[in-house]
Amino acid sequence: MLFDVEGGAGIRQSKPKTEHLLEEFLFRVTGYFEIKLTENIKLTENLTSDFGDGSTIIKSTTSLSTQIIGNLAMKLTLNAKRTSDVPEGIKKNDADSTLTLAYDF
Repeated sequence: MLFDVEGGAGIRQSKPKTEHLLEEFLFRVTGYFEIKLTENIKLTENLTSDFGDGSTIIKSTTSLSTQIIGNLAMKLTLNAKRTSDVPEGIKKNDADSTLTLAYDF
């Protein structure tokens, strides 16, 4: 099992389509967790949160990977993102999932 947490301060720049360049100070916290459920199955989670004056953005990547046969592996990943303050007509939540087959040689 592996667990890691990091944090730090920074500046975010963004340029909405209808406005001028925006700058804001932010604080970022990132956490990473990995656990081997069995000899062939691994679960990982990467969570990042950016806390700024204008908005908070939270990103999560969760994946489950397994060794199928020999060098053939499969990975299922779910990416999710939430932005607290968005322009009208834009969704606050975004998500996608992927299924990947990989051959390690």
